[in-house]
Amino acid sequence: MKKEDILKTVEQIRKNSKKRNFVQSFDLVINLKELNLKKENERVDSFFSLPKSFKELKICAFLDKRLGKFDKEIVVDEFEKYKEKDVKKLANEFDYFVADGKIMGKVAGVFGKVLSQKGKIPNPKAGAIITADVNVDVLKEKLRRLVRLQTKNELSIKCGVGLENMDNEDIVDNVYAVYDYLIHMLPKEKQNIKRVYLKLTMGSCFEVGNGKKDS
Repeated sequence: MKKEDILKTVEQIRKNSKKRNFVQSFDLVINLKELNLKKENERVDSFFSLPKSFKELKICAFLDKRLGKFDKEIVVDEFEKYKEKDVKKLANEFDYFVADGKIMGKVAGVFGKVLSQKGKIPNPKAGAIITADVNVDVLKEKLRRLVRLQTKNELSIKCGVGLENMDNEDIVDNVYAVYDYLIHMLPKEKQNIKRVYLKLTMGSCFEVGNGKKDS
């Protein structure tokens, strides 16, 4: 896949998309083939840092003591106040959760069930288990760039790669970076890629490379 093909697709999407009253995201959909998801080594579950950030995130932190750096900070002494309905509300309100590594066991005991179901439990692969000397500003920027590439139960990977108010070149860079990273993870590399699509939140899918709109 060439960057020129991605750029043509982004331009085509803009030309054929209706204007909405909110800023839509550009979403990448990569359909896969010749993989057996029953085999652990053929499933995909990885975090990847995009070259261009685009997300404004709300981050909740579980801490031993307050840092005054995150959108919401819940210290360990407050854990007992949180019932299941409160945790569900938190999960819907915040994009990411981070936790002090020293209290992760207590975090899992109180918040783990709900956050795991939502795919939002603090994950060490994402850098969400923090230490006392963590640079919070660096962590926040990392999370803004982070996407999760995951097959789940289907031969397809979906992730956000930008917003419609971004420059085309930045969106192209993000799409190409994800694609390049993914093919080096797959056992047969490009042979495991079936088709690549781009779309806006409320729009149709357009296949990268031939400009065909997917019905």
